[in-house]
Amino acid sequence: MKLDKLNKVLKDQVNTLTYELQGKIESTSHEIEVLEKEKQGLHDKVVFLEKEVNDVKEKMKSTLDELRSAKLDVVLSQRKHEKFYHGAMNIDKMLCMGKTNSDKRGQGYE
Repeated sequence: MKLDKLNKVLKDQVNTLTYELQGKIESTSHEIEVLEKEKQGLHDKVVFLEKEVNDVKEKMKSTLDELRSAKLDVVLSQRKHEKFYHGAMNIDKMLCMGKTNSDKRGQGYE
């Protein structure tokens, strides 16, 4: 008789523990599903951000190429300007060489 009561108590404990275990398994399964969804969301976000980073890198590269081209244009323009200025100074010098202050030719006098 004593063994029957002990056996019944043990069976009840096993049933209780089994029920608790099932609850924890279901809870854990739900948490796993939530975490899997979160993981997938984060993975999608990482992929999106990597694409965005690559797009920004390409845009930056394009902008740097444009900047280099603009710098080259500025340098070439400066060189042309220097040559033009130097040539203009030489022309002024040549025009002034044979002319005196009393010489009014070319200014509307006869």
